Amino acid sequence: VQYTIGYGKDAYSWPSAPTWSSADDDNYGGDYSKLVNGTVVWVPTVFANLNANNPAELWHMAINSRGKFYPTGPGRKHDLQEAFRKIVEDINLQNTADVSSLAASSTTNQRSDLASFTAGYDPKRWSGYVKSNTIDTSGNVTTNSAWGTTGGGAPNTTATLLDTVSVPGRVVLTTNSDLPNKGVSFEWETGTTKLSTAQKAILDFDGKGEDRVNYLRGDRSKEGGTATAPFRIRDSIQGDIVNSNIWYTGAPASNYSFGGYAAFAKLHRNRLPMLYVGGNDGMLHGFSATTGVEKIAYVPKAVIPDLVKLSDPAYKHRYFVDGSPLTGDANVGTAPTVDWRTLLVGTLGAGGKGYFVLDVTQPGNKSGTVPSNFNTGNAAALVLMDRTLNAAEPLTAGTDDEDIGHIFAAPVMDDSNPYKTTQIARLNDDRWAVVMGNGYNSKNERPVLLIQYLDEKNKVGNVRELRRIVATGTQALHSPVDPVLDADIVGNGLSAPRLLDVNGDGRVDVAYAGDLKGNLWKFDLTSTDANVWGVAVWGSASVTPCKTGTCKPLFTAVHAATGKRQAITTPPSLRPNNRGVGGLMVAFGTGANITDDQRSSTDVHSVYSVLDNTKYKLVSGGHVAINTTLTANPDGIGAIPVAVAFSELVQQDMVSTSPLAGAGLSAGRDFWKMTQNKVNFSNTGADPNKKGWYFNFQVTGERVLKAMSFFDGTNNLAITSVTPAYGGNGSSQESCEPAGTPEKQYITLMNIMDGRSPSFQVMDRNGDGLYNNVAGKDDGVSRMSLPPGAIGAVTGKKVITITGVDGKKNDFARAPEQALRPSWRQLQ
Repeated sequence: VQYTIGYGKDAYSWPSAPTWSSADDDNYGGDYSKLVNGTVVWVPTVFANLNANNPAELWHMAINSRGKFYPTGPGRKHDLQEAFRKIVEDINLQNTADVSSLAASSTTNQRSDLASFTAGYDPKRWSGYVKSNTIDTSGNVTTNSAWGTTGGGAPNTTATLLDTVSVPGRVVLTTNSDLPNKGVSFEWETGTTKLSTAQKAILDFDGKGEDRVNYLRGDRSKEGGTATAPFRIRDSIQGDIVNSNIWYTGAPASNYSFGGYAAFAKLHRNRLPMLYVGGNDGMLHGFSATTGVEKIAYVPKAVIPDLVKLSDPAYKHRYFVDGSPLTGDANVGTAPTVDWRTLLVGTLGAGGKGYFVLDVTQPGNKSGTVPSNFNTGNAAALVLMDRTLNAAEPLTAGTDDEDIGHIFAAPVMDDSNPYKTTQIARLNDDRWAVVMGNGYNSKNERPVLLIQYLDEKNKVGNVRELRRIVATGTQALHSPVDPVLDADIVGNGLSAPRLLDVNGDGRVDVAYAGDLKGNLWKFDLTSTDANVWGVAVWGSASVTPCKTGTCKPLFTAVHAATGKRQAITTPPSLRPNNRGVGGLMVAFGTGANITDDQRSSTDVHSVYSVLDNTKYKLVSGGHVAINTTLTANPDGIGAIPVAVAFSELVQQDMVSTSPLAGAGLSAGRDFWKMTQNKVNFSNTGADPNKKGWYFNFQVTGERVLKAMSFFDGTNNLAITSVTPAYGGNGSSQESCEPAGTPEKQYITLMNIMDGRSPSFQVMDRNGDGLYNNVAGKDDGVSRMSLPPGAIGAVTGKKVITITGVDGKKNDFARAPEQALRPSWRQLQ
């Protein structure tokens, strides 16, 4: 990357082609677009008239090397000093290890110090790490001393600690599909009780199989790229962590009232806290959150055919275990047997299709008095299943595997419990399962809800059943394929679901999930007979879920101006409607960032909140069922569940697309005010019979890629949106392509009921520590830009702080205390 600086008028106003854009020192204005399409060329050549073309060549060199040209001097935006400062800042940014995920060891309502854990990677040799800091109740960050320091005095990371372990002592497991008990140690041996014959043949293609397995386990004696040391040199044996989020698992935290759970939670209350994260060294890693030392690793069977690439000196980065793991408590015994376990579900993300399940109940305790069962002798018991699929693996027609795709989704969290995912749950057939979307690029390319049972009931051999609910029913492709009529079953897949327990009995009744074609699906799981489960039916008094024919979504997100479908890749957010009509508000954002085309897309994306007017009733056994026999409410909202049309929504918008500048501690950040349009759900008054609202992002390419949350326990959605980073590194040859575009982040607060701003001032635009809803101060703003790497946290009892790498902090006001509402907290 080359940066160039020109000084004086001749640095930007040369007379010959190509012409430079003097507007805001725009490196990609002027004749840039003509250079790209070839209608203007760099003439005359630099050697034909060296002096006359020196200024243009400064621009030329910078663009070709993906740098930037800075003209300086009187009248320019940058003086010489400012140009150097900008260049150094950009170089530092590009050479700083990327941060990929963060977890914390305490709730965001801090009452004591907590530990934070951040994962990242260095692209120079594709090494990765997890590091730990301590955050006190005032928000001060210090190094976590419990992890110790390296020989040079630098804080340890999981990578520096892993590089010191004895390779034979590592607990690295995998799956041997040829064995009845499939979990085995990932080791080379003469027999086949560990790796299968087929797996060993893949890894031994060049006669170096045993050395290669040892290399993957951490042996560095054969690194060097020479005849005697043939393998790739690594900066660390821990590989890069890119898209996998860290998952923190401490004491059992699900707070179930089911039989035996209290005893289980008490037994493991001092369990060693663990960090689980996927790595592109081919392994899911489990580290002690207390010390940073690795306790267990797992190599999914689907990545084994590609592991040989990791040892290749000419290695080019690829993904392996790139998905985000989650854990949850489940009773895997068959009644009346109670057998509570903590189970981990991992996915490959971009590294492959499918998922795997491990038993991570007993890593030991904090004091070391209870031994860990994380050892190779327990491999068969620790590995419950592996349903990962390699791209080269043939699929049997008509099997479950044809509907399993790349599962990218982060875990769907409980709104009130930061240590609990809602996806591992008890269902109305009284069985425990993990509920997931099938992901993307499955063979069948259709959206499917996956219900993977985790318990022993109906288990045949070592296989636990997978139940599939196809969102599109039995809809078949037209011949020839119709791009409009077949849109929902071509190039589609289901994203992460939000599960709902309607009556609070601890069993999931309903699931909502979106797909890549903008459909918001509702799955009816209320029956005690799992064979009845299906897609919710709209506009009919029939309560039998849809399983055949063409099933219909609750809503389809389509940008009105362009007619383009808007992909949904994050789980919806739910709240009961409190505007007098009953039902449930289902809110979701749109946007995807899976392919290169999506990253640079300028399509408009949106946030929607739509009304599901379904009513329920209690039936025998304490279960719920859909109730369509109620008479219409006085407001005209009947009991028949009906789908929502775009015309029934009210638009909210930014008052002005021109942002308001921040000041003080908020300097350098942009703020916006939002419209306050009313949503009339009733059948009387102005603009009646509305079913929700929507908001179109105005920033080009802005979209929602992270689950929305509720701000401070209110009905206000905290919507984190981004314009993704793209470009800069995708070309294999020199070109006039611009340098990479960095990610930009925004946070917007909108009430899930009507899309209006919070009723109290939350953001401090002028940075004076006060929240003044008056012009010239905070102006009623409820949307702001975020600095790179911004992190939201609650400090003490007072404020939510968003802190960026610029060191500035923005405090968000807490919600006002509600009169007559007692403050309470459920204790574990």
